[in-house]
Parts: sequence; C-alpha cells; structure tokens
Amino acid sequence: MTSSSQGNFADHYFLFFDEPTSHEVHRAEGFEEPILTLRYHGLFSRCTTVATLGFGALSHDQGSDFVEVVLAADHAPETTELLLIRTLFAILHHHIPLREGISVRGLSKIGEDYVATTGKEAFYFTEPFLFPPDFRRPCEHTRVLLAVPISSAEHDLLEARGAEAFESLLAKKEVDPFDILRPSAC
Repeated sequence: MTSSSQGNFADHYFLFFDEPTSHEVHRAEGFEEPILTLRYHGLFSRCTTVATLGFGALSHDQGSDFVEVVLAADHAPETTELLLIRTLFAILHHHIPLREGISVRGLSKIGEDYVATTGKEAFYFTEPFLFPPDFRRPCEHTRVLLAVPISSAEHDLLEARGAEAFESLLAKKEVDPFDILRPSAC
C-alpha cells in the first residue's frame, strides 16, 4: 500500500466528512497490507457511514484504478462493515475488477444470521449518487464507489437486466439504499 494514495483518500474523506468517529484495521490471510475502515456518525440520518482506506492501493496493485468504497447502514453497521470487508478481500483474492454496476453475492456463506435478519445476500457497487459529484472522483485514476446491500432477487434482476434497469427500479420504488431492513424491490 502506498502511503501517498492512502493519504490522498484520507484527505479526500476529511474534505467531505471531517474527522472519523472511530476506525478499525482489518487483515486477511494472504494479504500483507490491511484495509482500514473509517466510521462516521451523522452524515446521513440514523446511519453509520463507513469508508475504506487501503483497498484502493491493493486493487491498484492488481491493475485497477485506485478504488475505495463507502457504505452507509442504519441497522447492524458493524456486521455490515465486516461483511463488506470480507467481500472486498474476496474480490482481491479472486482478482475481480471492482467497478460500477457489479454485484457480489455470497453473504450467506460468511454471514448467515445477517442474511436471515436483513434479507440481503449481496453487495451492489455503484457511483455514490447520494454524495456530492466531486466526491466520486478525487483525481485521475481514482474513484469512490458506494456499496449497497441487496437481496438475492435484486441480484438476479441486476444480472439479468443490467445496472441501468436495476437502478431505474430502485428509483421507481423510491428505495432507500441505506435501509438495511427494507423489503426487496423485486
């Protein structure tokens, strides 16, 4: 992990979010460098917002742009954060390029109770549309994606019809992407 890329994203987050209320260091077998999560309270009503720091350098080492991820959760934020981190390490392990419009299924394998409680089985990665436009691309070859927990039926629709159709459905049904306990849009 390059300290300059980590510093650039830390500065970027500070510009939009101010100081984090807490942070956590996450390590995974097979990776020398950790992924740090920064937690913010009060950015969105009733939500904890989590921003990764370090994933970008790890993904860049595999040939992708520097990509960091944000997530906001109104229910079970610590569990949602942990499942996101495990998903991100799996993405790195399997050399999956992280980009807008993809979904990664498999939360039931690593968080059975979470899936039973929330009905969310996958993470959908998209532009952070609820954040200011300048937040999305801090500089050239860098970007921030929003992770949204989605149901198995939503994942299937996304796979079958694509990201544009999926996001149109979410907009039509006025889905709150931060409502972890929301019913499936499908």
